[in-house]
Amino acid sequence: MGNPNVEARKILAEIRTITGDAFLCQLYGCNVRQLQRWEADPACVTPESIRENHPEKFKKVIDCLKANPQGIAVLYDLMSLFASWMGGRVELAVVSPDKATVEEEMLDDATSLNEFREAIRSGASEVSARTAARAAKKEIDETLQLYLGQMTTA
Repeated sequence: MGNPNVEARKILAEIRTITGDAFLCQLYGCNVRQLQRWEADPACVTPESIRENHPEKFKKVIDCLKANPQGIAVLYDLMSLFASWMGGRVELAVVSPDKATVEEEMLDDATSLNEFREAIRSGASEVSARTAARAAKKEIDETLQLYLGQMTTA
């Protein structure tokens, strides 16, 4: 992807085409001219006429969360929520085992799976249950990664 702000402006233009100006103006409490400013290509207009749009502002929130270790979990929950609205899910692209042996990783699997089961048994909130499930999946992925890595080097 190129310049994220240009991409955000293109996406906003597509949203505007699909939803219509009236919907977005009512949603954001703005006028059509403001929508035009939000999607203007920065290279084609003066800096005074550029207005930061909602996707660009949201990118700043994401960057802030990414910079904070506690924010990473919140960001993951947020992206998972967005994905769930579309019927999907978020998975980490990189899995890094944190134990030296498959056996040690399998102990982590058992612990995290028990924590997930306990969350369900105790009637935990959706966020808590999803967090526990994600932790269990992560541990299983780490075990699988280490196991497969050992198979290819053996």
